[in-house]
Amino acid sequence: MSQVQANEWIHRLSGVLNQALGYEKQLPEREPANLKAVLDVCPSLEFMIDGTERPINRPKDKKDRKTYYSGKKKAHTVKNNIISERGGKVLFLSDTYEGKKHD
Repeated sequence: MSQVQANEWIHRLSGVLNQALGYEKQLPEREPANLKAVLDVCPSLEFMIDGTERPINRPKDKKDRKTYYSGKKKAHTVKNNIISERGGKVLFLSDTYEGKKHD
């Protein structure tokens, strides 16, 4: 399967996947205010907090280049924070932030 074809299928099927995960209540929490309620349901829950930093193409605009430049990776990046349980289920997924922002 080519990259173009894979990308097309991802866009076609992501809506169905989100709908199915929402029906099963398996979507990660997006609001930090609601995270406390999710974690209170299982007090003995073991979880991991991880920050991901993904490279992006270098922005053409000079201001955007400065904003998205990550000194840590020496590249232009975007970041997310994830809280997941031991089995791999994602409990919380933060908004996407520019590379300059601290984890």
